[in-house]
Amino acid sequence: PLGATVAKAAGTVPVAPMELAGEEMVSLADPARRARPGDFAHRPVHAVAGIGRPERFFRQLENLGLRVIPHPFPDHHPYTRADLAFAPGEPKILTAKDGVKCAAFATPEMWVLPVRARIGGDAERLILEKLRHGSPTA
Repeated sequence: PLGATVAKAAGTVPVAPMELAGEEMVSLADPARRARPGDFAHRPVHAVAGIGRPERFFRQLENLGLRVIPHPFPDHHPYTRADLAFAPGEPKILTAKDGVKCAAFATPEMWVLPVRARIGGDAERLILEKLRHGSPTA
C-alpha cells in the first residue's frame, strides 16, 4: 500500500502493486553454485544491502524463512573488501546491485539473491494501452 504522501502525489494516476520475488541464491564467487533459502535455515545469515530501503531486502530474506543479521550500507556505497571482512566463514547475502560491486573480491560465503519484479493489478493492460495508443490511461 502507498503511504499517504505518495498517494496524494499520485492523485488519479493509476497505481499497481509491485513486489520483488527471488527464491534462489547464487554464489558470488562461483555463479554455477546455487542455494535455496532452506540451505541456510540452520544458522543466521548476514544480509548486506546498500540500497535506498535496505529494510525491504532484510524483510524479504526473513519472509523466505531466514534468520537475518542486517548490515545496512548507504545507497550507492562504494564497497571495499574491508566492508565485508566481518564474520569470516559465515554466509553473507547481498542484493544483486551490491553483488556487482563486490564481485572482484568475492569469497565462497558471499551470495546474491537475484530478484524480479512482479507487478499486479491492472498494470499490464494500462502499459500496453499506453504503448499501443500513446493516449492517457487515466
